[in-house]
Amino acid sequence: QDSDGDGIVDIYDNAPLVANADQTDLDGDGVGDVSDDFDHDGVFNPYDNCAETPLGELVDINGCEIFYLPPNNFNLSKTEKCIDSNSISVGVIVTDEVYDVHVTGAGVDLRDSFTGSSWTLDNLSAGTYNVCFTAAGISSSEFERCFEVTITEPAPLSVYATMSTDLNTVLLNLDGGQMYNVTHNGQTTQTKDANYSVTLKKGYNSIKVDTGIECQGVFEHEYFVSNEVRIAPNPFVDQLMIYVAGDDRTVNVEVFTSQGALIHSEKHDLDLFNRSISLTTSGYQQGSYIIKVTGETTNRTITAIKQ
Repeated sequence: QDSDGDGIVDIYDNAPLVANADQTDLDGDGVGDVSDDFDHDGVFNPYDNCAETPLGELVDINGCEIFYLPPNNFNLSKTEKCIDSNSISVGVIVTDEVYDVHVTGAGVDLRDSFTGSSWTLDNLSAGTYNVCFTAAGISSSEFERCFEVTITEPAPLSVYATMSTDLNTVLLNLDGGQMYNVTHNGQTTQTKDANYSVTLKKGYNSIKVDTGIECQGVFEHEYFVSNEVRIAPNPFVDQLMIYVAGDDRTVNVEVFTSQGALIHSEKHDLDLFNRSISLTTSGYQQGSYIIKVTGETTNRTITAIKQ
């Protein structure tokens, strides 16, 4: 049988399916040149325009090397911070190539070249960006990879704080962040909740709220929760009793006239069992007076009337 009709029966033909009357076999491997593949690139010699392609390289239909990078060669990530402070970062697997990058979108049209394992573009505003990569010396028609990256910016931190009716709790309505750091008197708690309550202690309280992103802003406010102070009698005549709740061991009592003149100031020591202060008022003129009592966890002002 002579399948290719070249006058040589198949059993003796070094290329039984391709006419090869002269049986040329330059490399002497028993396969006729017309159906041989010298460089083992998968393209027969007669059709191979690049007959000495290095072993293992990818080739086109003409047997010539084509540029190739793995599908996951470029790994893009973004960092979303605040206005004009965002960035796009690129990680690269094949690090020995020189890459050309073209970034467009949101008012940006930038071209750059880099080599190595990474590349970063900073100071970006919110928007959608097209990021395209080519290799130096390689036509974009042969190799180009493009990605779309959308950057959003966080809104400013918004905190609406209200005091509970019993004055012991601050209710925080939070907006603008994904995670909130609520710091009360130096102790920080993280929350994702839009509504958060802080239980105040007696005395001075500081509350600070942030998201960890500086440019979103910070909420800070101070509160003072005072112990109760009562006076009796009111109106008074020659003596006024002042009762101070809580645990303060020392308080300062000040008395002002209705015009704001200070007429009495005195420190008083208290203990857990005797919380009363007796104030002699026989020398006071008739009229209104302002009694102010202050201590570590006490800050109260009461109006009293001398008969």
